[in-house]
Amino acid sequence: MAITVDTKNKVESNWHPLKSEEGIDDPAEFKLYAVKGSRLDEIMEGVNFDNWPPLTAKGIQKALIYGVKDCKNVNDSNGDEVKFSPPILESLVWGDRVDLAMAVLDKSKLSDEEKKT
Repeated sequence: MAITVDTKNKVESNWHPLKSEEGIDDPAEFKLYAVKGSRLDEIMEGVNFDNWPPLTAKGIQKALIYGVKDCKNVNDSNGDEVKFSPPILESLVWGDRVDLAMAVLDKSKLSDEEKKT
């Protein structure tokens, strides 16, 4: 049987609120995209699902770089909303970085419907 590949990257982005801000009105949210191919390979290098987080520090960094492309409700020290740029991701605390990286990894998995296609 032949396989089907997604050459159009039809997986849409979604907004992911940080778990650390659950219960807060207007939590910080980040726009996530699925990662595929060799970029996903880079994220998964050294993965160990017996550990938490299963990704290495480098895998987390790559997941953020490749899978997070926007943010909202993220403010600077003056309380002004910041425009997204990759250095913002470096400013996040470790737990939030892991949260986002794991959300990117989860988004990058094939859904049951995609597996049937």
